[in-house]
Amino acid sequence: MLSYGAMRPKALAAHRGAGASHAVAQLDESTTSLLVSDVDDTLLGDDDGLAAFVTFIRSRSDLLLALASGRPCASVRASLASLPTPVHAAAIIGALGTEIELQGEPIVAWAAQFDGWDRGPIDRAMERLGFVPHAAEFQTVFRASFTVPAGAPLREARAAIAATGVPHQVVHSRETNLDVIPPGAGKGVAAEYVAAALAVPRERLIAAGDSENDTDLLAAAGRGIVVGNAQAALRAASAGEHVYLARRAYAHGILEGLAHWGVAGERN
Repeated sequence: MLSYGAMRPKALAAHRGAGASHAVAQLDESTTSLLVSDVDDTLLGDDDGLAAFVTFIRSRSDLLLALASGRPCASVRASLASLPTPVHAAAIIGALGTEIELQGEPIVAWAAQFDGWDRGPIDRAMERLGFVPHAAEFQTVFRASFTVPAGAPLREARAAIAATGVPHQVVHSRETNLDVIPPGAGKGVAAEYVAAALAVPRERLIAAGDSENDTDLLAAAGRGIVVGNAQAALRAASAGEHVYLARRAYAHGILEGLAHWGVAGERN
């Protein structure tokens, strides 16, 4: 197992904020970039788009791919193994940024920072409110995931979670999904960690997503891509000069965004 040292919060904050106030220019092709893409309904969702994306990414020795999902890494790997077009990723960020695998090996130091986080009180509070846990495949020690009942008041759910006294972040997406994770986790901060481990600066970190749980991922990146099939809430929340709103859906939208940012065409 790989054991990269945990990045200090101040270092991550500085990395996140670097260049944020400057206009975003297109990338040149002189050094490596990192694309961190959400999986379900971003990279996956259209087989033709996926095939075109894989052909493109294989042609680019200067572009690394990482995947970021709400699902645990094991679930993402299972999906990748079943695809008609194989996808190789340098890293997988799983369970909303509570897990990281780099070159197929878990980053022990990353997960270790969440040791001691107790989801038990959160599970009990959600059960009392009628929130149904998602399938076991999508649960981890550090990600408590629930279906929001029709008409359930989210304010009440947030208050019940806060009343447990367990430090937490609440991630609400697609209206029906509610996740609770420890402080310090998230797709965005995990993407920064992966970029630093691969020696890719923030301005060469590109993120792609489709739902509200990708908001922090897009904010962390130097450049963002919101695919054409994205949730309206994400499109509204991500508007800004560093985020491109693609017209095309799924992987075709990622390719459209990469072309917008100057990463296009074959280059071996």
